[in-house]
Amino acid sequence: MALDIKLMRIFVEGDGDKVFIRDILKLWYGINLTNDQLKEVVVICKGYNQIKNHVDEFQQIEIGQKREGGKNIIIFDADYTGREKDHGFQEKKKYIDQVKTELNIDFDLFLFPDNKNDGTLETMLESCINPAHSGIMECWKNMEGCVKGKGNYTIPADKSKIYVYLECLHGVNNKEKEKIKDPNRDFTMNDKWEIDYNKNPFLKELKKFLDAFLA
Repeated sequence: MALDIKLMRIFVEGDGDKVFIRDILKLWYGINLTNDQLKEVVVICKGYNQIKNHVDEFQQIEIGQKREGGKNIIIFDADYTGREKDHGFQEKKKYIDQVKTELNIDFDLFLFPDNKNDGTLETMLESCINPAHSGIMECWKNMEGCVKGKGNYTIPADKSKIYVYLECLHGVNNKEKEKIKDPNRDFTMNDKWEIDYNKNPFLKELKKFLDAFLA
């Protein structure tokens, strides 16, 4: 499937989101973006509160502009209610809708993991782990329980969980370790990931959202 890059732009928070979107476009829609096309289609905002720094890019879909008639899509984390201000699905959506009005920009919004519950990209990724390696996540849960039982310690973030998962599967040399980092991940690797929207309710919601623009 060919993608007219002028007609679609996806705004995300970080490198991990960017490569995830790149790979699901390939897996689900047969869209293979070159590096130059990827830079044009997927824009990294570096945080949900940085939308204001990309107003010019959002406005490129307006009449007479570079991408007239196109669509802007935001795919951010919902995060978790109560952890910080404007975190959690309801509060994050409310904040972003207010920004949309204040800046007079247009976009459609999806919040990880499923556009209705709290969570993050890592929530989504944990649900996509190849079942053959589910034992790694069982070990992680045991570690969390052990740490909680030893004192008032901070449990490592969900990002650490995904790093550990990949570190367990990749080799020990530097070249293999580089593959663990956000920009270098490959979600098309079936031995590590199961990106199947027919089996995964989170992915099903994301597919339904993207189908409105791509199917």
